[in-house]
Amino acid sequence: MKFDQELYIPFHFLDSAGILFFGKSTEVYHQVYEAWLLGSGKTWDSVFSNSDMGIPIKHFSVEFKKPVLAGSLYTGSLVVSKIGKTSFEVIFKLIKNDVCYFTTITTHVFMSKKSLSPLPIPEDWRAYFSQYHD
Repeated sequence: MKFDQELYIPFHFLDSAGILFFGKSTEVYHQVYEAWLLGSGKTWDSVFSNSDMGIPIKHFSVEFKKPVLAGSLYTGSLVVSKIGKTSFEVIFKLIKNDVCYFTTITTHVFMSKKSLSPLPIPEDWRAYFSQYHD
């Protein structure tokens, strides 16, 4: 199963050439990623303001396939490609009319905010990720 969300690309995300500034690809991705995490039924505070556990990005890559323009609706599509002991990998695609404009691959690690050490993925998260495992 995949997670899909419609996205609007605003004008202020563009560079001087009139296309999506590469640095804004992280914001486009993260908008869908946040919605997907909150689809687990957890609150925003329990996911992003948890004082004990964080889920930072360990790796982020992006491959642009076509220029992304503002003023249009796109679909952000997300799947989980790998689930490890302490980390998971997400593949995200920005799509319009069945054409992929860019793909990101991210690796996120569960960690203790106090010790900054990796933590095993909690079972409730593992079950949620498994629903979207490709």
